[in-house]
Parts: sequence; C-alpha cells; structure tokens
Amino acid sequence: MSGIAAFILCVAGFAGTALAKGPHHRAVFDREPTGVRSHIFRVAGYAAFAVTLGLAIAEFGVGYGLVVLAALANVAGLVVAGLLAWSAGRTRRASHPDARL
Repeated sequence: MSGIAAFILCVAGFAGTALAKGPHHRAVFDREPTGVRSHIFRVAGYAAFAVTLGLAIAEFGVGYGLVVLAALANVAGLVVAGLLAWSAGRTRRASHPDARL
C-alpha cells in the first residue's frame, strides 16, 4: 500500500461523508443535495474508508494497520475541514461584489 494512495482514499472518504451533509454541500455546490446525491456521497465516502482500512490491515496487520489508519484519518480530516472552510470563504467573497479577495 502506498502511503499517498491511502491518504488520498482517506481524503476522499472524508470529502464524501462531508458533502453528503447539507451545509457542506451548499458551501461547495451552492445548492441543497438531493436525497440520491447525498446517499451516493455517503456510500462513496464509507467505501473509501473501508478500502483504506482493508489495505492498511493487509499491509501492516490488524494492530499497526489500525494505528496507520487513525493517523491518516486525522490528517485527512484536517485537510478536508480546511478545504471546506476555504471553499466557503471563497464563495462568500465571490457573492459580494464589494468584498476584497
């Protein structure tokens, strides 16, 4: 398992589960998520987490694989939270013509 691939899967998992929620979906796409779209994002996010967990356990064993997954998930969660906050700020500034960039 490549560390970069596992990290990308964790970021995708967090992004999918975050975009399944209304406020985060509105911040990125400027509209409410439909029920089907929300379900797709949620399932894709959980699937990315499951694949990452399987890869980490296959590579490092159960004990160390779970520790690796926890570390990757912590960093990936911070990355997604930062990107969502940045995206919301950009959307807010773009909607106000007098706002400074």
